[in-house]
Amino acid sequence: GTYPTSTNIVMTNKDGTTQTFPNVAAGDVFTIHGPFDAETTFSYDGGHCFIHTSCSAPLVTNDQIGPFKMLAGNECNGDPDSVPPAVDQTSCEICSSDNKDKPDSLALQYIPAGVNSQFQDSKKASCRAGTYPTTTRLTMENKNGIRQTFDVTAGDNITIAGPFSAETTFTYDGGDCYIHTSCSVPLVTNDQIGPFKVVAGNECGTVPPAVPPTTEGTCEICSKDNKDKPEFL
Repeated sequence: GTYPTSTNIVMTNKDGTTQTFPNVAAGDVFTIHGPFDAETTFSYDGGHCFIHTSCSAPLVTNDQIGPFKMLAGNECNGDPDSVPPAVDQTSCEICSSDNKDKPDSLALQYIPAGVNSQFQDSKKASCRAGTYPTTTRLTMENKNGIRQTFDVTAGDNITIAGPFSAETTFTYDGGDCYIHTSCSVPLVTNDQIGPFKVVAGNECGTVPPAVPPTTEGTCEICSKDNKDKPEFL
């Protein structure tokens, strides 16, 4: 089915502790903490749904249950500290007309549901609201003419290396668009410019880990034959 591209997610564990994740966008990662009931219900904008968490049915990494892809739990793919952090909604100005410290690199998240930037209007960025390919090859060149290519799918993070021209153009399957990277208009973390959410640059934000390969294996977290219930998912 189709779920909201950006939404607030709320769940409550067996102890009655409510966990809220605001403004979760496509591809964002979050960690929920147990203990878990047999069913864990998630409320989102406009609806709710549940997944089974008693282990009478398997919980397996890389299985997707509705909008939720299982990444880690128990000894599968590490512990909570190794899972990418919950969504950081704090904005931080990387550079602007009053702060001309141009970044050496930018970390961006690819989100096919494009939106208009809060800081870069149509005169500064042609990457605008609209639908972009779910999976595509992105190509860009920096100011030195060095071409960088990324095979991405929805939610993937990339890091592009400068130095940057005034405009950085991205070519994708079926089109191209640019964002402004001269700092005459702000670059701000958590601002989304078309399909590109600004994640980190200069002293702002944390560069995310490398995008995992798309052909990942599976690992059984628990099942009816393996009742080691996870403390987190």
